[in-house]
Amino acid sequence: SSCRMGHVVAAHDSAYDVLGVDPDASTDELRHAYQRLARLHHPDRQAAGDAASDEAFQTVQHAYDTLRSPELRRRYDAEARAAELEGAVAAARTLEVDLEEMCYEEGVWRYDCRCGDEFELLEAQLVACIDELQCRSCSLVLRPLYRRTGDDEGVHDCDAACGAHGSRTQGAPL
Repeated sequence: SSCRMGHVVAAHDSAYDVLGVDPDASTDELRHAYQRLARLHHPDRQAAGDAASDEAFQTVQHAYDTLRSPELRRRYDAEARAAELEGAVAAARTLEVDLEEMCYEEGVWRYDCRCGDEFELLEAQLVACIDELQCRSCSLVLRPLYRRTGDDEGVHDCDAACGAHGSRTQGAPL
């Protein structure tokens, strides 16, 4: 991580965050913020071998290079909007389901998908602590919620609509 005016710059910070300006900042505001931070973190003004300051300077330089021209800034903003939209779409395609909500029968946990197909979680997948199951018929992803315990024995009874009853041999619901 790098320092920014006394703050830590995380890898996920935007170029605007690094420079400490709003996304609607003018070109002059961007330039002034860059100049102030470049002077603050410039390697010639730091102790020799100050890796954190060198990294901070490089981060500031990269952020300014990303936003310095209107064309580069438009491209950066468009890519940021697309990434934000993709993240929202991915979240909308993921369903978290507690293991207790799934029906268990003969080593397989099942859960009905919105498309009419079903998710299947095999005991071997449960033991391997898989994170996600992809529906075979649509884009929905199921994230089973469970935790491993020292006592891996448990009983899971499905509701009457499922009709399956059995013992769960691996994992435990959260």
